[in-house]
Amino acid sequence: MNQHPVQLQIERADKAIVAEDFDVLMDIYTDDAVLVIEPGWNAVGKSEIRKAFEAIAVYFKNGLQVEQNGMEILESGDTALVLANTVIHRTQGYIRIQ
Repeated sequence: MNQHPVQLQIERADKAIVAEDFDVLMDIYTDDAVLVIEPGWNAVGKSEIRKAFEAIAVYFKNGLQVEQNGMEILESGDTALVLANTVIHRTQGYIRIQ
């Protein structure tokens, strides 16, 4: 079965996050993208999204591993909403973000 194009971009983004290659990561996002960090806390636009990922990398002491554990992609026109169960691993333990 072929993967959805958005899922392929998410896999590319996950690799960029782990590598802390924020230039590649920002190439994946549109200028008006929204990253939901947690309910009620959003990063809007590439500048805020980049700052969020840079801060996350520092918080996790530059040892982040990302895994998608289930994903649903909802589309309408040229917009997609991704509902993902993302697991973020670090050296000691893990954090699950849903």
